[in-house]
Amino acid sequence: SNSNHSAVTLIILHEEKQEMACIDRTGSIAIWDVADKIQTPKLIKETFNPDDPYDILSTDYSRDICSLLLCQPHKVTLWDTCDWELWDQFLAPQGRAFTQAVLSMDGHFFLALLDSCTFVLVWRISTGECVFSLETFTPPHTLLRLGSDIICISQDGC
Repeated sequence: SNSNHSAVTLIILHEEKQEMACIDRTGSIAIWDVADKIQTPKLIKETFNPDDPYDILSTDYSRDICSLLLCQPHKVTLWDTCDWELWDQFLAPQGRAFTQAVLSMDGHFFLALLDSCTFVLVWRISTGECVFSLETFTPPHTLLRLGSDIICISQDGC
């Protein structure tokens, strides 16, 4: 129902709660009650980002730890998806921009890539501190989570 008609980038289905969450490209979230199979779904909660001009660069969702990560150039936002409350926000270092972020398997950390940077940065979520910087030989291109591993792919594919 957001009037800017922004494209949906992620849909999360909570079958046990019979809810559907739609996240648009600006990070706005709409929660729908989809319990009634005959009636039109009912909007039960909405959050907007009207003053945030930046699109979402990446998302990461973990059903196991009820967490949603939204990465924008200037910040990483974490949501508690059990009750759809904003959990925390982490700002990019001054003069830098995030390009991607992913949650660790246990949800205690998130890993992030910055523009023109040869490091993978690791933030401890509970303290908000960047606790590790893992140097790569070439600028990382993307982070992939495969099972319990997070793999960093560089620009040249290695």
